[in-house]
Parts: sequence; structure tokens; C-alpha cells
Amino acid sequence: IWLAQPDLLANVVLHKNVDATLLSLPLNPLAPLIATTPTLYVTLQYSVLVFEGLFFLALLDRDLRKLLLGMALVFHAINANWLIVTFTPILVVYGLFIDWQSLRQRFWPWPIPFVARCPGAVLVGATVVASVGTGLLWNAGVREWIQIGGWFDWRTIWWPFGVLGLVWIAQGLQRLGSRAIRLARGGKAGVVPPSTHEAEQAHAADLLVTR
Repeated sequence: IWLAQPDLLANVVLHKNVDATLLSLPLNPLAPLIATTPTLYVTLQYSVLVFEGLFFLALLDRDLRKLLLGMALVFHAINANWLIVTFTPILVVYGLFIDWQSLRQRFWPWPIPFVARCPGAVLVGATVVASVGTGLLWNAGVREWIQIGGWFDWRTIWWPFGVLGLVWIAQGLQRLGSRAIRLARGGKAGVVPPSTHEAEQAHAADLLVTR
């Protein structure tokens, strides 16, 4: 459909504005412009296919990974707030790209004796129990607690992640640009694969904090 109907995105943004009106949600202010500008909606429509088709590059290079993950977060934030399309559970998948242990050590470098003494199997089991318990109690008060009294819902939860995505995009572009400049000057700027454990930890700890 995306290839056979070049005006698909133009129609979608207008239909979603109608849906937003019926649901008393904020409208997409760019929808009229997108729908009436063929160059714009065709470019956006095909760029989504190119982006999703090249996402596998995130597995090959850590700077490309930061750039592509940032673009993915911004993509989902726009979908949630302007197209009323959300994939909130995918946030769990993005969380798998973060080395939480290294991140914790950056903000809290002191050891946690209780956790250090627990076998790995116990920690994994506790995580599974906590996940199941959260799911079972989701409609019994957990959701209201996570939503902070209604501040976060299925749409607004993407706001901070959209901002985080912009930060990752800026960092990814800066690093890729630096590598391109070094290459142009005759230096080496090859692919930076996530090969060693030390390099991966250092990068993961930097995912949420600008160096």
C-alpha cells in the first residue's frame, strides 16, 4: 500500500485529525500543509520505508545505533501525539539497548551490598516476579501510580522519550560527522562495532547522558 498509493500519508494525517477532534485530542497543526504538498507527503512516506529498511545498521555500528534509536523514538513520539498510533510496549525493547548496570554506577558508584550478595538467578527470579506482579496489579492501582495522577497517558508518556530521541540524534550526528572529518583529513574513521564488553559498557552508560 505504501508504494502503490503515494498519497496514503496525506490522507492518513487528515483522517487522524478528524479522529483527534472526535476524541477531544490536540490536532496535528502540520496536517493541512502535509496533505496539500505532494513533495512533502511523498518524501515523508518513502522516508519511513527507507528508515525501517536500514534500521538493521543499528546492530553494526554504535554511532549509527544512537542515531537510529533516536530517530525511532522521535518517530514513535510523533505517531503517538499526531497520528494517535502508539506502540508503548516497544519502550521495553529500547530499554534492552541500555547497560543499566553501567548507568547505575555512573549515578551511584557505591556498591549495594544486598544486591552484590544475591546470586544472579535470584535477581532474575525477582525481576520476573516483579514483572508478573505489576501486570496482575496494573488495573488495581499500579497504572494510576505510574501515570502520576494522570500526567502520563498513552500519548504524553512519549514526550520525554521524544526529547531523549532528539538528544541521541544530535549525539549520533556529531560523532558520525567527526568521523567523516577525520576520514576526509586522511585519518582512520572506520566502523565502530560493539565488539568489546568495555566499549559497550562505556557507550551504554552514555546513552542517557551527554558527555
